[in-house]
Amino acid sequence: MTTNPKVKNEFSPRGSILLVVISAVSVMAILRFFKAPANTLIWHSAMNAGHVALFGVFSLASLRCARALAKGRGVHPLLPFALAFLITVGFSVLTEFLQYFSPRDADLGDFLRNLCGGMAALLLVLAFDREALRFQARGRPLVRTMLVVVSMGLLVVSFMSVAVLTRAYLERSRAFPRICGFQSSWEKSFYGVRDAKLAVTKWPKGINADPEDLAGYITFLRSTYPGFKVKEMVPDWRDYDRLCFTVYSELRSPIELVLRLDDVHHDDQLADRFSRSLTIKPGINEIVVPLAEVKAGPEDREMDMERIRSLVLFAIRPTRTFSLYIDSFRLEGR
Repeated sequence: MTTNPKVKNEFSPRGSILLVVISAVSVMAILRFFKAPANTLIWHSAMNAGHVALFGVFSLASLRCARALAKGRGVHPLLPFALAFLITVGFSVLTEFLQYFSPRDADLGDFLRNLCGGMAALLLVLAFDREALRFQARGRPLVRTMLVVVSMGLLVVSFMSVAVLTRAYLERSRAFPRICGFQSSWEKSFYGVRDAKLAVTKWPKGINADPEDLAGYITFLRSTYPGFKVKEMVPDWRDYDRLCFTVYSELRSPIELVLRLDDVHHDDQLADRFSRSLTIKPGINEIVVPLAEVKAGPEDREMDMERIRSLVLFAIRPTRTFSLYIDSFRLEGR
């Protein structure tokens, strides 16, 4: 009886183990050394989704190794799939643990994405593996369909954040020069709070002519710098003259806030950004900030108005918790 050398090489235990080792080293090197071209939400999301692809490939290498080790031992054909998944789980735990000792942080979301990638790849292979599904000869088409659907579902869920952010970027560009108005779901990708609470709600009756218009209701907590932040706005502000937004206060006395604007060159120093103190009086406050002043904000250089990065509205060490309505962040002029 002649032996097919291709089949022998395909299931060589030594070569398959070497493949797993190479795959593991490659995955760990990519996780450790690959850096995104830009520190943006979409790149961060893409990097997270990349775990799915990396561990999908690793799980297939593990499956090949498991099959090589199981060949000729009379084991159930599903056992290599189970073993490959367990190897993927163990390797995922190891990589997340090792990230405690690197600049990157261990993350439960990354761990789950690792498992989704591994499981999706294994289920897709299993769906078309006649030997593994031989015990389901009659119902094989249904089982195959279910496995493919589950595999595709795992991939869709894993890459959903990238799709959602891509849509948010497109909607952000269409809405510009509106920066944030709390009217659309895409805006949620770009704003947030720190040491504060945010609720998107209707304006108090009698304050806004449009009863369906929404505003951000910010509760500033007692902390060092509680505030609201908009990040990754459309960065090119050169064709506009002023930044405008609305603040409504139900307080009985004025309150002080600080408006801060950064560009991509900001070095985290107080003197290297635009900052302005705002006195928010009871009632409606229409805030207008000339962009010429923003451009001259940093002490030793001009603000790069083509690459604005973030807007922050915050309080400095408030002695009590207080709440304000904010709305209609936009650029005007020219």
